[in-house]
Amino acid sequence: MAEQGPDPTRLLALRYEPSEFEVRRSRAVRTFVVLFLLVGAAAAVWGLSLYLLSHSWSSGSTLALVLLAIIVVTVSGLARLFMVERLPRIVDGVMRLPFPMRTPTGRVREVRLSSIQRVTPEARPGEPFGVWVDMKDGSRFYISWTLLGNGGTRALEGLCRAFGTSFEGAFKRVCFEGSRWKFQVAHPARLEGTALRLAKTIRTSTRSSYLLSNEVRKIDPAIVDEVEPVSPSYAGPAYLVTMSDGSFFLILGTDAARIRLFDNPSWRAKLRDRPGDWLAQGGLG
Repeated sequence: MAEQGPDPTRLLALRYEPSEFEVRRSRAVRTFVVLFLLVGAAAAVWGLSLYLLSHSWSSGSTLALVLLAIIVVTVSGLARLFMVERLPRIVDGVMRLPFPMRTPTGRVREVRLSSIQRVTPEARPGEPFGVWVDMKDGSRFYISWTLLGNGGTRALEGLCRAFGTSFEGAFKRVCFEGSRWKFQVAHPARLEGTALRLAKTIRTSTRSSYLLSNEVRKIDPAIVDEVEPVSPSYAGPAYLVTMSDGSFFLILGTDAARIRLFDNPSWRAKLRDRPGDWLAQGGLG
């Protein structure tokens, strides 16, 4: 496929900002982790220092001194890493990165979307699925979907769409193939009016408060974008449900038939007659 230049209109319209509670939660988590590291390091340093003061110099003292140096260096590095991390955001054509990025002209924290050469939705080894961003100056960075909060997956989708590809389409294809990730499977218990009650919770891309997690057990069709018939090898005939926050999950065909899901007009209105183009193309859906 020929490389496609970005759509300037889409880039300028792209906007993502974490919610206020996400910002506060991020600060609280960073502070807690740093304090935990410092208290743990202080306890270890205190214990090793007591050992060195109460024993004559020996091979054990040398080992204790080495451990002391390792602890100080490790804790300093981890604390700095957590303190510099920030939630990504995209405003007025500028993306703020979670960490400073090294470029040919130095380290930067923000990049202009117009300076991006291409984006590639794929998995970085050992990390959640995300997007590789290649800059025109030759630098490169990776953003996984887990770094972004509510609405983050749709922000990555908007960024990829501006470059003629699809984050959600590529992620769905990887999950469909099942070699590394698989679709999460929801097991419906019953319909309560139009809402679908699940036997167990499923993960979504939206967290509604400090106390509540991003797991839900009740799905209202109002927050569902579409339902596609699919048949991955590990699940058989099923329906792929895509929610408005970019989350998606499977409902097995047998479960949908058991509760007569598509006899309900609200759910039947969401049903497509075939899978999206992502299944055939692995990209733009």
